[in-house]
Amino acid sequence: MSLSQHIFHFTILGALWGALVLSKSLEVTEKNEDKKEAKFSFMNYKLVDVIPKDQNQLKDLRTLESINVVGVDFWAEPAQVDQTISLSVEPEVYKTLENFLDQRNIQHNTKVTNLQELIDDEMKSILKEDLDDFGYRDPSLSYYDAKSYNRLNQITTHLREIQKQDDSQSMSISSIGTTFEGRPIEMVTLSRSEDSAKTDKPIIWMDCGIHSREWVSPSFCIFTIKELLAEGEAGLLRKFDFFIVPVANPDGYVYSWDVNRMWRKNRRTPAAMMLRSGDDQVSVEIQKTRRSLEVIDYNLDEELGIEGGFLSTEAETKFTKDNISLKQFWPGSVFPGFPQAPQSGGFPSWGGSGNQWSQSVQSNPKCTGVDPNRNFDIAWAKVGSSNSICQDTFHGPKAFSEAETVAIRDIILNTQTSGREFASFLSVHAYSQFWMSPYGFKKIRSSDYFDQSRVMKKAVEALRQVYGTSFQHGPINEVIYLASGSSVDWAYEKAGINYSYALELRDQGKYGFLLPVDQIEPTNTETYAGLKAMGWEIAKEYS
Repeated sequence: MSLSQHIFHFTILGALWGALVLSKSLEVTEKNEDKKEAKFSFMNYKLVDVIPKDQNQLKDLRTLESINVVGVDFWAEPAQVDQTISLSVEPEVYKTLENFLDQRNIQHNTKVTNLQELIDDEMKSILKEDLDDFGYRDPSLSYYDAKSYNRLNQITTHLREIQKQDDSQSMSISSIGTTFEGRPIEMVTLSRSEDSAKTDKPIIWMDCGIHSREWVSPSFCIFTIKELLAEGEAGLLRKFDFFIVPVANPDGYVYSWDVNRMWRKNRRTPAAMMLRSGDDQVSVEIQKTRRSLEVIDYNLDEELGIEGGFLSTEAETKFTKDNISLKQFWPGSVFPGFPQAPQSGGFPSWGGSGNQWSQSVQSNPKCTGVDPNRNFDIAWAKVGSSNSICQDTFHGPKAFSEAETVAIRDIILNTQTSGREFASFLSVHAYSQFWMSPYGFKKIRSSDYFDQSRVMKKAVEALRQVYGTSFQHGPINEVIYLASGSSVDWAYEKAGINYSYALELRDQGKYGFLLPVDQIEPTNTETYAGLKAMGWEIAKEYS
């Protein structure tokens, strides 16, 4: 090849690579582009592991987590003594946190000194994987990469390619709901029956990506779809139909790519309301939680955005409505030195008196969204969830307030009403390497735990046989922590699906949500081995 041909060749490749990078940055389902947020930077954020060694230390960490300290983000809830919890910490409050932990003799280790470098390394790995595969791609196909993480538009396009290539016509795609930002919540149905509407095969449900920062989860759902189709009648599709939701929280997933890599919740925007109680006191609530209050003004967000501001103590604001002054309640500092944000809601979240309105919903980007896995109607708004919209575990204004949870509820209950049976319910998360059964909301084992445990043991042993990866198994409340409003408890208790499980994939905390791309394939392969073992063990009840 001549020098000019070489130059031409690499010019073409360069142009194509530029188009690839552009495709990675564009989201075809993006809404309201004029309102795009700047990319959130974790520059010089620390990643700190803490280990409570007794109940007092555990209580201190739980209190710290509950008061919504600005700049400290718990990657997991403080649940048990001797359990490692990772915290991402802003550089401005790092020393304060260190002093807090030292004063209470809480064991801690700073394992990452610049979280943004870890995120940048992840994106470089994703782009490198794309570049390595670039010369082998069929140009007529999407840029979905099974060995990497993929954006929502790449996932949805790839699903249609899988469907088109499925000669058995076993796969269909449907929308089971629409998100707050207008995206479809898509479900894949896999059925080898000639008429899937009339089949009596039991169904295995699986949802992935309900927490948006857990990127390896949707990858596993796509992997499962392809493996089930490849195995055909020789595999689990002989015994079961599958309902699979690869990205159960599309808005949050897009946001985790475009703005904040560590985003967990959906993207419901808070709507502030000015409310009047019976004694003419006035407060602002982000979510209406007291029935005795009368709504005075539904359009308070912009008005407070103009004249609102933080006050260091309880005092009247400049804002007035109908000649009534609003008061802002600043709860103060529970632990000296921490810059604590006001809580959303019209009354203090913990003690104190006086009315409260909070500009934090305008200035704190965390004060948006609901945790879908705390929004199910099972012990809703109880243990392990938060009434603050600024918290990652905010349970929402009421059970099933969110499009994502309503979609899951309705498709399951409507399918059961039509006479179909669900054999199993799986909700796939990351990280920690757990395979868990009900209950999460109370400290007891379910009445079906003997059978649930038998199936879990088969699954985790089959998983371990692949690469030696060890998964802990047992009830959610024993393995990880108490949590109310979860999909798994609802599926078991309300929908009556005995084999309901929550999975937490790799790893055990070394990388956490930033699992390297070279671990995606082994994670999917070993977890699928566990899924197959689970399925065949359950299938014995339908032979």
